[in-house]
Amino acid sequence: MADLARTQSITNGQIGQIQDRLATQLRDSGLSSECVQRTLGAPGGMVISDMVATFRRHVEATNDTYELSWGADISKPLDELLNLTGRHVGLPREDIVAMMPRRVGTYGTTVLFKIPRVDDPWLDEEDVAEQYAMRGLEPETLDTLAILCTADRSLGDEIPVTSLWRHPSGSWYHIRVAKFERRSFMVDEYEGAPDFWYAGRRK
Repeated sequence: MADLARTQSITNGQIGQIQDRLATQLRDSGLSSECVQRTLGAPGGMVISDMVATFRRHVEATNDTYELSWGADISKPLDELLNLTGRHVGLPREDIVAMMPRRVGTYGTTVLFKIPRVDDPWLDEEDVAEQYAMRGLEPETLDTLAILCTADRSLGDEIPVTSLWRHPSGSWYHIRVAKFERRSFMVDEYEGAPDFWYAGRRK
């Protein structure tokens, strides 16, 4: 597995790059000098703190992230791909599974990431979808997760993996690959635990 340890703190060179890019954007913004001066006079440097907090969210969105490249015949019938995982498979109704998106092609990349949990260890689906969008990702498909978990048995056993899909009716379905009482590959309406890795594909 990739080493996800944090690197050194932000460098002076990186701070300089941020300042240069921010300066360019501000010069092109057309903001009123008088209004800017009033804003800068706000107590406690609140505006600057908000800017740093926004930048921090984008930085943290790229932390605890790594990519898996795969190559396989993903056009096989879905039940065949799921059987190859060697796991207990639990799926919703056949008509629901038939509507779930599938990948095309024989090669691809899947991004795994963790979502920071601060106040509440559980997130609703809209919050999870926002985390995907922040990273420029869409939730990974059921067939791709089957291929990945067949090729690397540690996925699901040592590293619980999850994704999700929204039915046209508005209902959310979670794909969860993990080792519960037995090695399982489940699709249902229950969210994965906070220690799950979310799987996505680039838009």
